Amino acid sequence: MNKACKVLANKLGMKNTRTTALKSSEDFVLITEDGTKFYGGDQNWYYWEEDKIKSAVAVYSGCASVAVANVFSYMSENNDKYKFAANKEKRTKTVYLKFMKLIYDFIKPLQIFGISLGVGSIFLMKRRLKKYANAYNIKFDMINAKKFSKFNYLIDFITTALEKDVPIMMLIGFNGKNMEVYYDNGNVTKGEFMYHWVTVTELIVDKDIEEAVLRCSTWGRSAYISLRDFMKFEPVCRGLLYII
Repeated sequence: MNKACKVLANKLGMKNTRTTALKSSEDFVLITEDGTKFYGGDQNWYYWEEDKIKSAVAVYSGCASVAVANVFSYMSENNDKYKFAANKEKRTKTVYLKFMKLIYDFIKPLQIFGISLGVGSIFLMKRRLKKYANAYNIKFDMINAKKFSKFNYLIDFITTALEKDVPIMMLIGFNGKNMEVYYDNGNVTKGEFMYHWVTVTELIVDKDIEEAVLRCSTWGRSAYISLRDFMKFEPVCRGLLYII
């Protein structure tokens, strides 16, 4: 448990903890560029020189496509079924951005009257994923959580995926407005995760007091959030999804 995780866990009163993580959670989708290391992709990298509007929309609401790229890229490292996502070259920011752009053309944000609404539901994400799978003749099943008020159910759901070495795509809705986010560099922010997709890589749980911390990949960085914050009432945009 690193410093950022310890700070949040201590704040929640967690003492008797158990960690479930991806096999390569410490180096999750490791991307390097000029000596800088990234923990998965970052939607701020999106840029099409010939299409400034597309670039702006992707930077603003391209988090879903990054989450998908992260999942497929991670799974390609240990599963031949997903070799279509493997980067044969050294995984640099430039190389990974090419893959993110490919994914983005299928996992596009919903736009209404020129306003980007992102991929704001599990239903829409699954439709986009099916379109991508059909285009590349890929077969996989999608499993999504259904009981967001049940702590033990969510713990079991997340644990099952991570024990299978499968990252989880998480949609955080408007309740992210008050969610605190703890970064490895010591920064703590609030409100960044409203209406946002991240990729879950670790679960730290204290069942004695029913509290848990999630480690996520977001904007190319490692971050920690409280599962309880995610569980707070959200009637519209919320979800957990993994593929097998």
